[in-house]
Amino acid sequence: MFLTFQVGDAAAEFAKLEREGATFAYRLRAERWGQQRFALTDPAGTWVDVVEQTDPAPGFWEPYVVDETP
Repeated sequence: MFLTFQVGDAAAEFAKLEREGATFAYRLRAERWGQQRFALTDPAGTWVDVVEQTDPAPGFWEPYVVDETP
């Protein structure tokens, strides 16, 4: 199981948790598909994903979009 939390500023949340001594399973990254994210695991082993929606890299989604216009 995993939980995903969407936040307005992933970098600020990451910095806050880092100052508080959190251990990260996945350090803060800007993902090409349009997210800035990081992750931790809680004491029970649940993956906690923290994401901020951002603009994707130019052209990233083009191979996945099919134009079915007749």
